Amino acid sequence: MAYFESHVAIQCLDGTTNAKPDPAQMLAVAPRVGPWMVDALELCDVWPARPQPLPPISYAGPQPILVVGTSGDIRTPLESSRDLAERLERSTLLIVERTAHTAYEPKLNGVAW
Repeated sequence: MAYFESHVAIQCLDGTTNAKPDPAQMLAVAPRVGPWMVDALELCDVWPARPQPLPPISYAGPQPILVVGTSGDIRTPLESSRDLAERLERSTLLIVERTAHTAYEPKLNGVAW
């Protein structure tokens, strides 16, 4: 049950408003999970917390940062990885060609594929 609650909290608070996607568009794009998502996002109307502006992202430490993004991640679009890499000083963006939520695959001995 905690997964569902955390998912709703993230969906409702991930941004600066409680704006919800258009239900008809969600159903058209994702007919299998769209109905569930539409129902879950209805909870945003009664969620006790309101979105807050995100703090600025910055890093100016001595060590370089590797930002890893995947080309086909529908949960974390590549634009988000590019944006993060642009905001961080001394960062490099590694793009992994993969249609999965993460670039890390533990079955491959910890190597991104």
